[in-house]
Amino acid sequence: MDAAKACSLCKKARPLDDFHRDARSKDGRRSRCSSCISAISKEDSKKAPVIDEALTHMVCPRCERLGRESRLSLESFGVARRKKTGKNSWCRQCCSEATCEWQKTEEGRRKHIEAVKRYNERKRLERSHV
Repeated sequence: MDAAKACSLCKKARPLDDFHRDARSKDGRRSRCSSCISAISKEDSKKAPVIDEALTHMVCPRCERLGRESRLSLESFGVARRKKTGKNSWCRQCCSEATCEWQKTEEGRRKHIEAVKRYNERKRLERSHV
């Protein structure tokens, strides 16, 4: 190992490549290894979002900017587990429109094709393990 660092969570010494980059830290890497961060993220995604019972409507900032009706019911917003409200900031319609617009760009097409390839490869591997 050329350069190693101890993870602040699992305490194991790992190569620097096992730590995500972080410009704010002294050595330019995060204090937790990517394995620990992945495990924490996996646990967090299993938790159900805490939705305020008094919240019945939200305002979509993109609809507001486009001059459409922006105060919409919660059913109009997708789930976002990490947000306090448990809902996305943009309504489903705006998310869909923005995705369609982005996929029409060259970078959007390229990234979409890459994502589909990764998805298909993952599914192929799952079928081969069954």
